[in-house]
Amino acid sequence: MPIDGFTKALGGHKYEAFVRLVDLRDIKEQLEIEERLKALRDKIKAARLAADGMHEVYFVSRASDLKG
Repeated sequence: MPIDGFTKALGGHKYEAFVRLVDLRDIKEQLEIEERLKALRDKIKAARLAADGMHEVYFVSRASDLKG
């Protein structure tokens, strides 16, 4: 019964069947790949900006600067 996997410890074959039934997967590797892709995108973006002679600029203001 599928609910058994959520309500009690299952042994061996029952645990493996439950994991397949609810399609549980280890996504650690996928998360690492996505993290590396983001870092690579950031690196490519920085290289393109440098090649164009441009730099990203961030503006920061304090709330006191916005008051009359």
